Amino acid sequence: MGKPTVKAIFCDMGNVAVWWFNNRTERLWQLAHLANPEEFPAGPAPQPITQQPFFIALQKEGVLDFSRQGEDVAWKLDTDLVGQSELYGAFLEAARPEQLFSAERFWMAYAADLMAIEPVCELLKELQQRGTTLIAATNTESWPADIVWRQTGLQFDGVVMSWKVGHKKPERGFFSACLLTARRVLHDDSLECAGCLLIDDIRAYCDAFKGIGGDAIQFKASQEPQTLAWQVTQLRNQLRERDLLK
Repeated sequence: MGKPTVKAIFCDMGNVAVWWFNNRTERLWQLAHLANPEEFPAGPAPQPITQQPFFIALQKEGVLDFSRQGEDVAWKLDTDLVGQSELYGAFLEAARPEQLFSAERFWMAYAADLMAIEPVCELLKELQQRGTTLIAATNTESWPADIVWRQTGLQFDGVVMSWKVGHKKPERGFFSACLLTARRVLHDDSLECAGCLLIDDIRAYCDAFKGIGGDAIQFKASQEPQTLAWQVTQLRNQLRERDLLK
């Protein structure tokens, strides 16, 4: 007996459809300047950052981690160990803005120059045109999916955000929310995880989804053009193996 037909794809955003930040600490310093320009001067963050009170405060709040030598100090953000509300709250504590610095303004500035990964988005468009339902599945906010739509014209059929459903990847509740969203879009209450595919850059999330009967492809886009072209070709081949593309 063959594998069930994949009807829905749950697509991660960061490093799959949208390139994440090269330097998160510089972005946070820029935001601190916007929030409190008298205390935080414009320009690059002073070095070493491990001695700057702003970054020390963020480490104390669990947002940054200077203990892993050779690794990005913002790794907890990239692996979703720190949620969006936690990041915003810790930022307010560290930057101490003199006036209201709303969450909306914070996130707009935070994501201002993120870029959609166009070759991947074009591939996702092909899938959608062939009838596959696309669900943006993210532990962040809705703005990565909005960036994809504005920059490439790809509009996801649904968006599942961890803070809204009360569960984060790799929790089963998160994938259940993705499945429920796909069922609503397809008007198909019989759809199960076996008929869904997760594309994500984090192996643990892929393994978790496979563990409840789904299928998964681990994919993390490179910012090097030739490597990215090769990766997209490999992804296309994996989708062909699942009869999702010709």
